Amino acid sequence: MFLKFPEEGESFPSCPHGPTILFWKKDKKLDGFYSCSAFRDLKDCPVKIPFARAEDQEFLGQFKSLEYHNGRICDKSQLIGSSYCSNCNTFLKPTDNKSHDSHKVHNNITHENLKDPTKLLLQPTGNDKAEAQYFFDDNTLQLLGKIIKDNGIQKIICVGAPRVHFYIRNRLNIPSFLLDLDERFFNFCDETEFASFNMCNGHFLEGNLKKSKFQEFLKGDSFPLIFLDPPFACRTEPIVHTLSVLEKLYRNINRTHMILPKIWVFPYYFEHYIKNVLPEMEMCDFKVNYTNHKLFSDQSGSRKYGSPIRLFTNIPLELIKLEKGYQFCKLCKKFVSLENKHCNVCRKCPSKNGQTYRHCKNCGTCVKPNYLHCKKCRRCTQKEGHNCKDYVKTLRCWICRETGHNEFDCGKWTKTRDIKFSRGGEIRCLICMKKGHNENGCRRRKELLKETEFLGNVFNCLNKDDCL
Repeated sequence: MFLKFPEEGESFPSCPHGPTILFWKKDKKLDGFYSCSAFRDLKDCPVKIPFARAEDQEFLGQFKSLEYHNGRICDKSQLIGSSYCSNCNTFLKPTDNKSHDSHKVHNNITHENLKDPTKLLLQPTGNDKAEAQYFFDDNTLQLLGKIIKDNGIQKIICVGAPRVHFYIRNRLNIPSFLLDLDERFFNFCDETEFASFNMCNGHFLEGNLKKSKFQEFLKGDSFPLIFLDPPFACRTEPIVHTLSVLEKLYRNINRTHMILPKIWVFPYYFEHYIKNVLPEMEMCDFKVNYTNHKLFSDQSGSRKYGSPIRLFTNIPLELIKLEKGYQFCKLCKKFVSLENKHCNVCRKCPSKNGQTYRHCKNCGTCVKPNYLHCKKCRRCTQKEGHNCKDYVKTLRCWICRETGHNEFDCGKWTKTRDIKFSRGGEIRCLICMKKGHNENGCRRRKELLKETEFLGNVFNCLNKDDCL
């Protein structure tokens, strides 16, 4: 599925959450549709407009009745000692308590409760496809604070990370601005530190008034760190679009070309998706933990190899100093987890998931310790349920980068060069024909394949008829 965002001067139909996104399948743009950027389920946002009817005003009129209801900004000094209903997300008057008998009501609200409502007052939203909220534990917050202090960062833009915002504001005393779709934060933040914002299209839901407050926050010589914690079901393209919107806004206001530091929280198994759209982002070994997610925490028995959530950042990893449970690799020049042992053949610390990987001489790369090598597929893979015919369909060829075959059957390379090779024994690179490494690790591949790389995409002569 392809996505397109409205470019400058271009108008897309809108929903209550801002401009929609155009979705279409390959070669079928006319059959595409405009849909809400924040919600995939039509129960949450019923806007789905066929591409062919995007200019049909009569058709679009049926969506005009949809409204986005803003919260209210309270005078927090008057709320101390009051009650708060976490089911209705509202402060109560003494006469209201009886109508909330069956709800979760917190009485005698303190100043500490108001400083960080994510610890008691606010129940996390649970929609994994849109605005699910998982709050970081103290160890994760302390590491973020250390990164901020060690690198001289003087202000933060928190995109969908409310607990980080309150931690930075209260503990570090550093200016922070929260951009979040959750309107409940109107009750706990003033207009100089919060705006209702859709991170999937870079849209301020309250219009130019709140956007101007954010622009005021951006002004000045001190550069901000952008910290993002998007829903894990969100595609990477909308997030990159929003990053581009925020960075462009900062550059225009301050008349600079500076690249802002970024930290993006995402599972390690989505690394290649992030690298495809932002090649400069590197994955840190630190295991991010949440207080309200059993699988993404260090709770006893919750997950064998720890949380799969990582930090992706353009800050040099050698500047992110990790302590207990981590060590510094002098060869990789970064901190890695204790189980992540450096491989001198691959020239890196290869582990991603919390296990100690081992180097396989047959496929020329480091693999999970429980994987077995399949000579036919030319890969190490799980022993249980492995079917060569089905597995090859998912493989990406190490030579031409296309899916559906391995290097033995790469017609764009082996057949045109009449190369003879053996399917057994130690790995032999089919590009340079030397043993001990695969095509991914071949130091001559750029030279022999005439490869170029642009924005994370690799182009080589195999995809050009005149190169063969």
